[in-house]
Amino acid sequence: MLTHIKKKRYYVLDGYQHIAIQNTVFSGYPFFKGSQMIYTLIHTIHLLSAFVYGGFLFADYLFLSKMPQSLTAQEHAKARESFMIHVRKVVPYALFIAVGSGLYLLARNFGPITNGELTGAQTVMLMKAYLGLWLGLRGFNQKIFKIDPWIFKSHKLPFFLVLSVIVLSQFIWFEWEV
Repeated sequence: MLTHIKKKRYYVLDGYQHIAIQNTVFSGYPFFKGSQMIYTLIHTIHLLSAFVYGGFLFADYLFLSKMPQSLTAQEHAKARESFMIHVRKVVPYALFIAVGSGLYLLARNFGPITNGELTGAQTVMLMKAYLGLWLGLRGFNQKIFKIDPWIFKSHKLPFFLVLSVIVLSQFIWFEWEV
């Protein structure tokens, strides 16, 4: 029975974050004992960097991919490349910041595992972390090691993964009953 977790709100991100860190494996590390201001700052940075990365994917998948319908092949290549020059300077680093800050937020809000079972919110957080780490690894390989993906070369899959992370984010607020 997980009612005691629900009462202490180990998994709800509504101002009770300090409770979530008290009994975790990370509670001994000074970085994770930070003040509420540090948490809020990292959370804001996470949201802004995720907004930059996700915004690019939305623009690319929903708008830039439709440009060949109204432009010639040469015009499309030129327009896309002029856009991508600026994207390559910002978006990969926004992804790295989103993944890094997301790992901090996961460690800070995950809470203890009681009776060997995960709560619903912990399961959702792990799914979000898996998708985020996959995106981060893909972006890191592309940016740092210049390794292009063997499959899923377009931004279609990352677009749907980011969309999945956004949808999963809403399930963390759900009051889970066991």
